Amino acid sequence: MSILGVGIMLAQRGYAVHWVRQRSKAPIAGGWSAAPVATVTDLCQTYRPGYNIGVRCGHWSCPLPEHGLVIIDVDIRSPEARGPALAAIETLLGETSTGPTVLSGSGNGSRHLWFACPADALPPKANVTIRNAEGWKLEVLSTGKQIVAPPSIHPSGQPYRRLTPLTTVPLLPVAIHTAVEDALSAAMQTAIVGGRIVQGVRHADGRRPGDDFNCRADWASILQPHGWVPVRHRGDVTYWRRPGKGEGLSATTNYAGSGLLYIFSTNVAPFEADTAYTPFAAYAGFEHGGDFTAAVRRITP
Repeated sequence: MSILGVGIMLAQRGYAVHWVRQRSKAPIAGGWSAAPVATVTDLCQTYRPGYNIGVRCGHWSCPLPEHGLVIIDVDIRSPEARGPALAAIETLLGETSTGPTVLSGSGNGSRHLWFACPADALPPKANVTIRNAEGWKLEVLSTGKQIVAPPSIHPSGQPYRRLTPLTTVPLLPVAIHTAVEDALSAAMQTAIVGGRIVQGVRHADGRRPGDDFNCRADWASILQPHGWVPVRHRGDVTYWRRPGKGEGLSATTNYAGSGLLYIFSTNVAPFEADTAYTPFAAYAGFEHGGDFTAAVRRITP
């Protein structure tokens, strides 16, 4: 089937398709990650010979009703790493059917495994590394990422190929959800242990001026006046989207019972990515440009 024919077929099956530059992974259109999903008519009118096919991950593509597309990217960078990488993904998946699998044109056995995931349970980050070893890594791709689909041509000149047909897409296994949660929790703990937690200056008696504020603060009252939107809740954790972002997630509050705002998105002024903030630090950033002294004066009776 031709590139155009495959693009039409994917669109008819509920996938968000866009065109990608020849022998490239770069989408033709700017703003592709938040653009309206192309119709079959759109694809026919904009196709040019030589284009590759891109498919958006996450909630944009619907392999099943009310489900999004999640990809496990098995990135194998050397021939010696192929065995360990495939063994790792086999162990993670257990008895779960792997479903549609695409072999990358990059060589060494790199591949994409396609899964469906309930829209309200999609991974909160665009990409999460769940395993990383010498010569290979496993990444979970969701809203904000794309993959290139067969029969596109990889920059190496080799085609993307389907190892298994695009039939029924299985549900993302619980083990992968758990691996994503573990990776995010580990990243937050690394930020805290590594000192990437913003909480204000400690006084000689060990207390911080914002301690009382932290005890009584409500994250919604801090974030929502500045355009942050709560996207979903899971237990005591709230997932937030920053202002100006049309899709995906930007941060969590109270992850792992921490009481902290953890930022995992970039372009989130006045915050930094992969950094945790107490309620007082977030308040100071929003209302006083990060001036803790001014923030203390404002909240002190």
